[in-house]
Amino acid sequence: MNRGRTLLPAPGVDERLARLATPDPKRFWAGVLFGVLSAAAAIGLTWASAYLISASALRPPILTLMAIIVSVRVFALGRASFRYIERLLSHDAAFRMLGRLRVGVFERLIPGAPANLSHLGRGDLMSRFVSDIDDLQDLPLRVWQPLLTSLLVSAVTTALLALISPMAGLVLALSLIGAAVLGGVLPERATSARTRDAAPVRAAQNEHMLRMLESMDVLTAYDALPQAQREAQSLARRQSVIDRSRAATQGLVDLCLTGFTGIAVIGAIWAGGTDLQAGAFPGSWLAVLVLVPMTIFDVFSQVPTAMTAIEKVRVASHRIGAVIDDGRRLNGGADDAGSGAGADGDAGAEPAPQADERASAFASLQLRDVSIGWPGAAIIAEGIDLDLRPGRRVLITGASGAGKSTLAATLVRFLDHRSGGYAIDAQDVRDLGGDRVRRVVGLCEQRPHLFASTVRANLLLAQPEAEDDLLLAVLRRVGLNDLIESREGLDTVVGENGQLLSGGQVQRLALARALLAEFPVIVFDEPTANVDPELADELLVDLLAIAGTHGSTRDGQAAAVVLMSHDRVPSALVDEHLHLADGRLTRVDAVEQA
Repeated sequence: MNRGRTLLPAPGVDERLARLATPDPKRFWAGVLFGVLSAAAAIGLTWASAYLISASALRPPILTLMAIIVSVRVFALGRASFRYIERLLSHDAAFRMLGRLRVGVFERLIPGAPANLSHLGRGDLMSRFVSDIDDLQDLPLRVWQPLLTSLLVSAVTTALLALISPMAGLVLALSLIGAAVLGGVLPERATSARTRDAAPVRAAQNEHMLRMLESMDVLTAYDALPQAQREAQSLARRQSVIDRSRAATQGLVDLCLTGFTGIAVIGAIWAGGTDLQAGAFPGSWLAVLVLVPMTIFDVFSQVPTAMTAIEKVRVASHRIGAVIDDGRRLNGGADDAGSGAGADGDAGAEPAPQADERASAFASLQLRDVSIGWPGAAIIAEGIDLDLRPGRRVLITGASGAGKSTLAATLVRFLDHRSGGYAIDAQDVRDLGGDRVRRVVGLCEQRPHLFASTVRANLLLAQPEAEDDLLLAVLRRVGLNDLIESREGLDTVVGENGQLLSGGQVQRLALARALLAEFPVIVFDEPTANVDPELADELLVDLLAIAGTHGSTRDGQAAAVVLMSHDRVPSALVDEHLHLADGRLTRVDAVEQA
């Protein structure tokens, strides 16, 4: 990893993303160099052409013009060639940076998920991860490179014109400064509020569209589709207002540039004519003084665009940075702002665990006086004590909303505990980091997520190198013999979120995935919530019996099992029964039985 690499961050860009939003220096500066050469060739072409035309009008010997004729050809070929090379280099650098940026942001989101994402809708999250990250690539491509190229070429060309006519050079310099202020700085400040509003409106549109598509049948059945369409139209009108405001501002910027171009040309005619009458230079140079400022402003037109892009980049960086704080903290508090790629643009975050790291050695898990709750919300439960050892099976019951799912999320460190102590093998989980905690504690959720693929593909997520024989053995172990024999076996398509399977089959497949991962601790969160009541008792018994079997972990120990449920199970299947109610976790014998 190259932690020392920095490159002109835009003002206000979140420092946690500055390194990720930095292209490879060699490719970036090579792009700037060829951009300068291309712009210089364009100005040189105008310069040489203007001089050639005016000089030819005096009918000099053709041999005296050969050098300028050749220079016209050189500048014409150089302009196109340098431009092509600059596009290749600058876009290559930007796309490599974009790939590293997406991977880096994703790696920073994962450790804190879902706690750091709970307040975001899927449409908003998609907008941040797609559109906002796309906006960040504008930093090198549409901010720094155009600014550096335009300012450098404009300054050098103005200085050269000033050698011919100081007054014409001064008029051109003042025109460029005026264009930069009135066409760049002021519009950027005037449209900053609109730019800040654009991203949230875009996110709201994405969120609303996703909800409409997912619930189209319900909206149609209850005749609520017209209302949803009106809301979509309202969001579209808000977006239209922003777009019209941007278009109007761009029109004013173009008008401003055109006006200052005219001022520079008229000033060059006046100043050049005055100097010509005084004999300061030959008459053929007057065409150069008049025509070159037009080409300079064509190059300089990138400056206002770059100025308005700065606010867009700044907004995007803050929106992305707002959701990665918790991820960095839950991953052990490491400062991964500098973790990025090396010169090749490869992601430089912590490598994925190898197969032999999937399950760590486990001796004990302890919670002492722990309080839990989601970020920005009140504490749900406090004073929680829990002890787990290999093979121990704990049942935690409680009514819906009592905090069982919150406790499950805390155990796998999707969510940080508010206070108290949480340790695995006598090590504080905050020192271990979220990834290492989740190598020990696995979660089978109330609604396990299954990808719209095959049984095999969903199982290989837990152990990518597993052979089919092992996968089939695990499926039989969790009681999915019917799925193997009556359907397509490992090639059975499960559908989106397991829609083609029954609720019990989904839970058993989730258990099979957990067994393949060989978690020393398995947490089940309401596994019978989506299962037919007549099958719920059988499923609970099987889950406890199978998950806690001796030899279910890599080191041959029995996994510790925590079962969150509002249902009761036979006392012989559990070692401890706890009840969560009124913000407290107590032993079941201390709870009044119904």
